[in-house]
Amino acid sequence: MDSPTSLHAHLHVWLANLTGRVFQRLVKTLENRPKYESVEIAQSGLAARLHSIEQRVRSLETQIERQQEAFHGGMTIDRALARSPRAREVLNRHHLPDCSGCAVRFDETLEEAAQAYGLDLDHLLVDLNALIGGPMGHPAASPTPAA
Repeated sequence: MDSPTSLHAHLHVWLANLTGRVFQRLVKTLENRPKYESVEIAQSGLAARLHSIEQRVRSLETQIERQQEAFHGGMTIDRALARSPRAREVLNRHHLPDCSGCAVRFDETLEEAAQAYGLDLDHLLVDLNALIGGPMGHPAASPTPAA
């Protein structure tokens, strides 16, 4: 599997190629339609396509950022489970109950869960970050979660 940085580079190459193809289509459209309507139609079509492309790029960039994110105390349980399919195994090894059906997982952070169940947060973060080859988890070194 490509690294997140490599995926980001591929994404930008793909976007540049796609933009070139859209521009070529626009030129052909302008050449084949009456001038008074072709500019407006092509412009609105191009704007809609570019908006769609920008949304896809933002979505892919968010996915790449999440792939690079280390586990930290401020991360919600739901995000931790989404970050790595094997996170559930680690949570179970630390005697954290299965959170798959629990609505609290969307709001409760790893730190809050560790406190509620009397777990060693540092040890939990080290084990979770070992899944992704990330930094050893010490709460003081953990990033602040994105809003």
